[in-house]
Amino acid sequence: MMHRTRTLTSFLGLLCTGALSMFGLGTLSGCDQVAAIMYVVEGPPTVDAMYELPKKKVVVFVDDRASIIMRSSLRRSIAETATEEIVLGQKLVSGGIHPDAATNAAATEGVDNLLPIDEIGRQAGAEILIYVEPLRFTMVQDGMPRPMAQYLVKVIDCKTGARLWPGDDLPAGHPLTVMLSFKVSSYYEESNREALEQQLASFSGLRIAQLFYEHEGNPLDGELNP
Repeated sequence: MMHRTRTLTSFLGLLCTGALSMFGLGTLSGCDQVAAIMYVVEGPPTVDAMYELPKKKVVVFVDDRASIIMRSSLRRSIAETATEEIVLGQKLVSGGIHPDAATNAAATEGVDNLLPIDEIGRQAGAEILIYVEPLRFTMVQDGMPRPMAQYLVKVIDCKTGARLWPGDDLPAGHPLTVMLSFKVSSYYEESNREALEQQLASFSGLRIAQLFYEHEGNPLDGELNP
């Protein structure tokens, strides 16, 4: 049995190497090779929606009071990408409000007079608010270039103030991690770093939207450069 297991593993390794070479992906690690070959043979897996949004008017609000994401243009890109995918790309809701409306509403609050999340949504003219709190947005991990972002996401009913999703088991929100990989040498050029930040922001917006609809998962998505 031990011999058969090793033989099967070796066969899968060879199969992975051969198939991935056809797709120009032969430099992947062993685990990534297995994921890739399963993707090639079986097709992309289906990822279920985490929550079905009500058919109401929605606004996406990136609440970054701690300035985790230094550039406001990146925060705006996250919210705009998520909104476009939810409202126009997938038509999950009855309508959408531009994220600037929520950002402008939040800008009127004072340090000692923070607006409730549902009030921000109401002032923006939305019925449902998708609340996104950045926890981390970095280009470096453990001293090595590695773009990664982490968020907490929740859905709020603007009329009642109730949290619709996630449940009580995740009171702070649903955790979401987004990662990208790239050629390390390109990181050290400032223009490339800014482009990577933009790519991470846009990809974050897509991943936020995908929490709310069934989609094809790709183990290589966001992990490889062209």
